[in-house]
Amino acid sequence: MSGTPLSQLRNRSYNLSQSVNGAPTVWLAAHIPNFNKLPAINEPNPSQCLVFIDENEDTMLDAHFGMPTANYGSTNQWWDMPSNRHGQGANLSFADSHAEHWQWTVPKIAQSNPMPVTTADRPDYERVRAIIRQKL
Repeated sequence: MSGTPLSQLRNRSYNLSQSVNGAPTVWLAAHIPNFNKLPAINEPNPSQCLVFIDENEDTMLDAHFGMPTANYGSTNQWWDMPSNRHGQGANLSFADSHAEHWQWTVPKIAQSNPMPVTTADRPDYERVRAIIRQKL
C-alpha cells in the first residue's frame, strides 16, 4: 500500500469462515456446509480448518468469509477474497487455535464481485478452498 488514507474508516478486517458456524439462515445452512461445534470439525481437521481470515477490504460485505464449495457455487470465482495488505499475504487462524501468515503467488485485487479466478491465482484459490468445509 502507498500509505494513502482510505476514503472510509474500517473497523475490522477479519471475517469468520462460513464453514465454522457461519450459516446464519436456514437457506445458507442447507447449501453451505458448516461445523456448529468444535468436536464436529473434520474434513478438514481442526489444524487445517479455517476460522478467521484477514479479508480483502473490497470484498468485505458481511462478517463471513465464504467460498464456493463442492455442494454449491462455481469453483471458478472468489465470493470473498483474502487480504493483500500484509506483504502480499494474509493472516489466518485455525480451529486448533494456531495462526499462520500466508503469502500469495499473485496480488489479491478485487475488481468485481464475484471475482473470477485466473490461471495465475488458481494455486492460492485451491489452497484456501482446502481449509474450508466442502460437503454437507
